[in-house]
Amino acid sequence: MPPDMDKFRLRRFVEKLDAMGEVETHEAQTNLSDIAVVIENSPKVVWFKNVGPEMLELVANVNGSQKRLAVAMGVSEGKILEEFTRRLDNPQPVIEVEREQAPVQQIVLGGKSS
Repeated sequence: MPPDMDKFRLRRFVEKLDAMGEVETHEAQTNLSDIAVVIENSPKVVWFKNVGPEMLELVANVNGSQKRLAVAMGVSEGKILEEFTRRLDNPQPVIEVEREQAPVQQIVLGGKSS
């Protein structure tokens, strides 16, 4: 049985950052050509809900600050380097997951598509 990977999903992390006030959300349809300017002008995570003609979601700047990087690593801002070094020195073992159980094989529909 594969491990519960839900807590490691990007969506869960972005939702946590959103609850902390670290996310700028754009609900309106956004052209791909307009995204770079918005990202460059925001110090926050930028979450686009309707990008391009396919109306896909896109998120940027997720680890664009020490605060967000610390949250991702589960440490204080002052401990980022120490934690990064610890993780490099102690790599996690690879967990093999059967092809049929692999999250990458999931088809997930959300929003208007579901």
